[in-house]
Amino acid sequence: MPPSIPAADANRALQALGVTENEVDRISRAPFVQAQELLQDLKVKARKQYKRLALELHPDRTNGDEVKAAFFVLLGRVLEDIEKTQVRPAPPPPMPIIHFHTTIPWTGTVNVGTWVNAPSSTTTSTAGFSPAQVIRIVKMRPK
Repeated sequence: MPPSIPAADANRALQALGVTENEVDRISRAPFVQAQELLQDLKVKARKQYKRLALELHPDRTNGDEVKAAFFVLLGRVLEDIEKTQVRPAPPPPMPIIHFHTTIPWTGTVNVGTWVNAPSSTTTSTAGFSPAQVIRIVKMRPK
């Protein structure tokens, strides 16, 4: 595994490839599908910029200039990291805690899953009531 790239060098290489902090921030805040499209556009832009810079910085074209050759290698490593970057979907939100409140005695049964979108572990439990009874379902969001 190659050593990590120092932050200052990586930022300089990203800037040379045309990648801005605003673009990265926009990708990180976008919804999953839009973020994938934005990242793909960023990869295409970085590849085009790399090809243009490679013509200027390649060791065969710079007559052995070590500074330009080192920057060329750095650009290649940063572009490789950009190419490996993927957008991950956000984790699903936690399921709400569901409380049933009633003051009327229970008669009969009903499957909880038919009344609320509850996790599968609670859909097996039943709470009985007659159609004339009123049930108030309160969704409590976790803090």
